[in-house]
Amino acid sequence: MSSPKGIPYSFISPTSNVVIDRFINPTTKLNASDRLVAVEAPKKVSQVNDILNELDERKKIANEKLDRMNEARDIGWWESIDRFSVHDTMKFEAWLTSGEFNLNEHLEQLENGASSSSQIPSDDANISPNVF
Repeated sequence: MSSPKGIPYSFISPTSNVVIDRFINPTTKLNASDRLVAVEAPKKVSQVNDILNELDERKKIANEKLDRMNEARDIGWWESIDRFSVHDTMKFEAWLTSGEFNLNEHLEQLENGASSSSQIPSDDANISPNVF
C-alpha cells in the first residue's frame, strides 16, 4: 500500500519477518503476542467484512431511493404524489397551508383597497418556496 503522498508501507500482522521466518522454519513456535495476533486476525477480517457489507447495503438503499426520486421526476410531480413519505406529505401540506394563508391575506388587502396601481410588489413576491 502507499500513503496519499506515495510513500509505500506494508500492513502485515504479524510482521512480514515473522511470516518469512515461519515459512522458512514451519516448526518455529510463535511467541504469545504473535499467537494472539494470529487468533484475532480472522475476527478483525470478519468485522471489516461486516462493515463493508453494511456499507454496500446502505449504498444499495440510497441508489434505490435515488432511482425512485428520478422515476417520480420523470412521470410528473402530480402523478408521483402518492409515493410521498409521511414526512414529505406533512411538508407539502404545510407549504399549501402557508400558500393559502398568503393568498388570502393578499386578497384581503386587495379587497380593502390597500393595493394600488402605484404600489410595487415586495422583492420576495415572485419567489416560490422550495418544498423539497
